[in-house]
Amino acid sequence: MYTCGLDEVGRGCLAGDVVAAAVIFPSRIQALLKSDFPKETMKSFFRDSKTLSEKQRKIRSKWICHYCDVGIGKISPLKIDIKGIKWATHQAMKKAIRKLVRAPDFLKIDGNDGFSFSLPSEDIIRGDRKVAEIAAASIVAKNFRDEILKKAAKKYPLYGFEKHKGYGTAFHRSAIEQYGICKLHRKSYEPIKSMLLSL
Repeated sequence: MYTCGLDEVGRGCLAGDVVAAAVIFPSRIQALLKSDFPKETMKSFFRDSKTLSEKQRKIRSKWICHYCDVGIGKISPLKIDIKGIKWATHQAMKKAIRKLVRAPDFLKIDGNDGFSFSLPSEDIIRGDRKVAEIAAASIVAKNFRDEILKKAAKKYPLYGFEKHKGYGTAFHRSAIEQYGICKLHRKSYEPIKSMLLSL
């Protein structure tokens, strides 16, 4: 049975795509996770991306993409503004599943959104801390999105995307107030929405 872990990154950002990753472990990794000896080692490797440094995420993401079946989906800020972030997150996950080499038998999804898929699924609150496949998906999605924002920083150097990756830090908000918005910003998000209405 092939279980697919699903997680997204960038839901609460003021700028950039929302990105989802889907990960299926090959049989040999599933066997290692079920055995006793390497269990703690495997758990420390596959853990919530937020608990890892950028360097650790990059190394783990490369390993996961090499040895596992991985699919990645993303939805643009424009579509997020038009359809909403919940719709965009759902679509990013569907895209990620479609990019897998094999069709999964079951989906384990981080969160409790109640998204509907054509496959049996289970929502797991804080799943990236409880399920190895979801943790792996969180690592891949976070690393992939970070790389997108690093490239965006070269095109839009005033906003410091390479530092905050689109999240609403004080520096990012200050840059928006000073320079306005760029194509990566989500116009439906506060404080951007109110700023545009006041123009």
